[in-house]
Amino acid sequence: MVLVHLVLTFCSLLYVTGQFEKPLNKYIRHYEGLSYDTEALHNSHQRAKRALSPQDRTVQLDFHAHGRLVY
Repeated sequence: MVLVHLVLTFCSLLYVTGQFEKPLNKYIRHYEGLSYDTEALHNSHQRAKRALSPQDRTVQLDFHAHGRLVY
């Protein structure tokens, strides 16, 4: 049973394609689009440009990838 599951998983991975139904190149078969709040990023960038201290000059980008939120 485990062998059958592994074979089916391997076979399905061979046919995985990217976001637009075609591989990106011969090494990358699957990829997802990046989604993030562009307005929040722009506001954070503007604030970082005006910051006086080095600690406040950082910009944090939170985005969704592979079904989860990445910080």
